[in-house]
Amino acid sequence: AFGDTRYLEALDRFREAWRAAEAHGAPDPVRGKILTNLGACLIGLSDYRGALAHLLRARPLVLRGNDRELLAALDLNIASVYLLQDDRENAARIYLGALGSVQQNPDSVSRSVILANLAAVEREVAHRDIRHARRKTAQELGQRAHDEGGRHAGHVLGSRGATAAVFVTGVPSGASCSTRTADCITRENTGPATWP
Repeated sequence: AFGDTRYLEALDRFREAWRAAEAHGAPDPVRGKILTNLGACLIGLSDYRGALAHLLRARPLVLRGNDRELLAALDLNIASVYLLQDDRENAARIYLGALGSVQQNPDSVSRSVILANLAAVEREVAHRDIRHARRKTAQELGQRAHDEGGRHAGHVLGSRGATAAVFVTGVPSGASCSTRTADCITRENTGPATWP
């Protein structure tokens, strides 16, 4: 049922398995695996809070079982919950921890999935940081144009790629503006503005 993405049916089966494991005193690793599967079903149903609760409850049970592959799969699921909630920093942190569990096993299925997810998260964080830096640079450019031009206001229109688009009203003559360096320097108040 789980593989066919019939998460509700799988959830019911894992709940039955949990009740049986509790009733018969199943070993910690078995109970940890059941809770991990319950959490995975809840991820599939977009119940991230419920998923995280089950996954975190499973972690000490899995740790006691000393199964590094299961621990990596569990942490992979925990990191995925954070990722699905746009918490990339915590996702990356947990992916790195999960990678440590299986780093010595190049045949680990979890290892390859962790590496792929970690690369995607790190790429997205880097892109976000670059976008933030560009916005900040564009805002600083507008403020600087305003400050240095006195009555001449700089208006940031937006940014794209490696350049910032800036519209400066009443540019003092002799101003030289470069969007490549996001720098606008007023040289003198005579002549037209130049745009290299």
